[in-house]
Amino acid sequence: MADKDITMPAGIEPEASEKRPDTRIERRRKRRQNTASTVFAVLFVVLCLAAAWFFLPNFHRVIRGDFSELKNFALLAYPEETPEPPPEPTPVNVATPEPGPTPEPEPMTGFLTTENSYLSANVSVTVETVVENNKTYYVADIIIKDMSAIQTGVFRVPDGVTKGDVVETAIQNNAIIAINTDYYTYRDSGNIIRNGEVMVNDGWGDTLCIFEDGSMDTFVGAQHDAYELQEMGVVQSFTFGPVLVEDGQIMWENLRGSGLKEARHPRAGIGYYEPGHYLFVVVDGRKEGYSIGMTVTEFAEMFAARGCELAYNLDGGGSATMAFLGQLVNRPEGRTDHLRNVDGILYIKDDIYEIAPSE
Repeated sequence: MADKDITMPAGIEPEASEKRPDTRIERRRKRRQNTASTVFAVLFVVLCLAAAWFFLPNFHRVIRGDFSELKNFALLAYPEETPEPPPEPTPVNVATPEPGPTPEPEPMTGFLTTENSYLSANVSVTVETVVENNKTYYVADIIIKDMSAIQTGVFRVPDGVTKGDVVETAIQNNAIIAINTDYYTYRDSGNIIRNGEVMVNDGWGDTLCIFEDGSMDTFVGAQHDAYELQEMGVVQSFTFGPVLVEDGQIMWENLRGSGLKEARHPRAGIGYYEPGHYLFVVVDGRKEGYSIGMTVTEFAEMFAARGCELAYNLDGGGSATMAFLGQLVNRPEGRTDHLRNVDGILYIKDDIYEIAPSE
């Protein structure tokens, strides 16, 4: 059958829904929508990247490929694993021992000596040589624990007692350190006590007294006689003087009024700090280029400068001599191979120390 054209009746138009859309216009519209979506997406990504660059300090390190501090980058960091602490040990009830008494240090046995020192459990002696202003003098700083260690000694011979020089008398008495005293037999006067025994009872001048407890004091001769001093506990006394320092102060009134006191001579003296602590001092003199000696004032000033509470002047001149460990320390006036004989020495002993006489 041949196809026939179908003709719509006149006055009847097809409905709008049955019309076919324009294909080109629809494609353009869709392209415009897709382009807008793409631009919006790109702008959104750029905006996010910009925000990340400015507000995340580590973001730009990732962009550059720097991962050295990756762990600190908040967006990429992983939480570090914290190891679990080991279990607490189960306490064991152990009795804490009570502290015992601190052990006492072992006492020193024997003695040690050097060229200028002696040390034992009971005695310490250090000898210092001082050279200043054309003066040379020797200072023995002495500390003893047993107050009987400070003694006086004489030189003995088979038929009794005689005078001897300081060195040979020191050797005979096993003296660690020794100096001359007051040469009382030259005057045969004063209140003289030696090792607790009254030798002379004839008050005269300033008397230095050493008590059995190791303390020292001075008296004017008329204050007490020798037997009163003995009853007061004096075991050694010397009459020469003057008193140089008392209560830590220089006794200026004792140092004036005599041209002889202001002359420079060899000197010997003793200083005192407290019981058991003393200074023996000998000054060489009358040797130009070595030592010119000291005035009594200079001698007092030297003791005061060293902080002595008391200081007393002993016999000087050619008698001023110090011996240490059996050897002559200073250079007394006169011949050193033939020292002046004196009537005795003031010395420090130690029961464990013994020196053999030289042959």
